[in-house]
Amino acid sequence: MGAGPGVLVGEATERGWDALGVELSAWAVGEAQRRGVDVRMLTLEDLDAQAGSIDAAVLADVIEHVPDPLGMMRVLHSLLKPGGVVFLATPDVDSVVAKTLRRWWWSVLPGHIWLFSKDTLTRLAKDAGFEVVDIATHPKTFSVDYYAGRLAGYSGALGRAARAVVRRFADGRLVTPDFRDRVALVARKPS
Repeated sequence: MGAGPGVLVGEATERGWDALGVELSAWAVGEAQRRGVDVRMLTLEDLDAQAGSIDAAVLADVIEHVPDPLGMMRVLHSLLKPGGVVFLATPDVDSVVAKTLRRWWWSVLPGHIWLFSKDTLTRLAKDAGFEVVDIATHPKTFSVDYYAGRLAGYSGALGRAARAVVRRFADGRLVTPDFRDRVALVARKPS
């Protein structure tokens, strides 16, 4: 779900999975299809799949955008095979970073309808009928330039200076800092 331009769907397909992505962005669907990746413009509820036919689902940076997370998780539960798993990743509103930065936290975005903590994400999964297998922090990988540019949201001058330094010394370098402000949950549909 929320497959974007289909990078994960493409990787899964290359590794032998019969993978399909659903996405609501026409641009992202077009990019995926241009590269031959099976990403379709529809919601999970509109997916023409039989109950109990899916082995695994990934919702990375999706659940916080969904108007009815519990309803969507119940639909996903019905589509998964017994023993099927779901991976969810989302910002953690209970993190030290979120509590310190409050409204200035980078995950306070207009498109985020909900913000979850480890506890509320766990409750959501259980209320939808899942067994929680694991919960942990989930850092994201971006370029050093991306992180430097994000500083501009706090100080334009600092952001410009940081980007100039990064472009000179670390342009294109990827980093995965764990600010411990993101949560990943793996849950299973009981057998």
